[in-house]
Amino acid sequence: MDNSNLPSYLEYKGKYKGIFAWIFSTDHKRIGLLYMYSIMAFFVVAAVLGLLMKFELIAPGKTIMEAKSYNAVFTLHGITMIFLVVVPGIPAILGNFFLPILIGAKDVFYPRLNLLSWWLYIIGAVIALSSQFMNGESPDTG
Repeated sequence: MDNSNLPSYLEYKGKYKGIFAWIFSTDHKRIGLLYMYSIMAFFVVAAVLGLLMKFELIAPGKTIMEAKSYNAVFTLHGITMIFLVVVPGIPAILGNFFLPILIGAKDVFYPRLNLLSWWLYIIGAVIALSSQFMNGESPDTG
């Protein structure tokens, strides 16, 4: 199949412009890149949480946070790394970006459902990360 006459994902001509052209696009390559950028941002958040934990352990006793806050940061770091970085990493990025190209398809089978999956991923990530600050209580499983 010759894809030379198809426009590039960078030359997208939709009804939205700017950032909205990206977050409302049903192009599988753009959705794969949205996943990649989101996962990189959540990796940075998890790395900062990990650094906060290391700074707390730099000296005996309380350094920058209480024990309950440390347990909450520890839990949130683990949740972020596992469920927002590692698990969706390869299937979301490579599956969206490369799989349709490798099988010779123009796009994924349900492009709107594919975009909905990214939106649900972002909503779930915001809920998980904001749980640290909700209702005065943070997740405390340690």
